[in-house]
Amino acid sequence: MNITQRAVKAAKAPESGNHIFYDDELRGFGLRVTAAGVKAFILNYSVAGRERRVTIGRWPEWSAEAARARSGARRAARLRPRG
Repeated sequence: MNITQRAVKAAKAPESGNHIFYDDELRGFGLRVTAAGVKAFILNYSVAGRERRVTIGRWPEWSAEAARARSGARRAARLRPRG
């Protein structure tokens, strides 16, 4: 799924729990939709072999484009060599 404003708007809530739709282009970037219909952008990443997830922000306060840009910046910062 390519996460766009149109795709976010069309994403349906699951009957229970939540569902994460992952983006086809930006690794780890996704949209979490809860049974209550709340939609939030997330980013999955690994630190020392452990998977972590951070919430970027809720939709519609955050647009898909803004959340993608923030996710890309966070991912780039994690991949930058330290020294």
